Amino acid sequence: VTFAFEAQRLAHMHQSTQVGSIVVALECLPRAMEQDVPAQIHRFKRELDEIWEIPGAQRTLLAILMPLGNAATAEGYIARLESWMHQKNDQSLAEAGVFAHVVALDSNAPIETVRHIHGIAHA
Repeated sequence: VTFAFEAQRLAHMHQSTQVGSIVVALECLPRAMEQDVPAQIHRFKRELDEIWEIPGAQRTLLAILMPLGNAATAEGYIARLESWMHQKNDQSLAEAGVFAHVVALDSNAPIETVRHIHGIAHA
């Protein structure tokens, strides 16, 4: 609920200021869940970010809404996670079972962004 509200608010802000936001959707497969990766990723949350966790039968999706961010913000975040995973387990995110999707927040129809993320979670 907080995620959707924040997405709506940021979409409205984008319409008036032209400053966008971005979502990094992290698909966590069972091997990542066995290593407690989703809980650890929650600790990487920046102050302004909102995380929407969508549990599924075969995987969990963590959608991180990054206010006032762009593709470079998302790439930097993913690079920090990649570095952390290499330090922690000497493996890549993919080897650990984490796959990143970057989704721009649609300022005209934020509900479409939420639907897109939901679709990734239940693909």
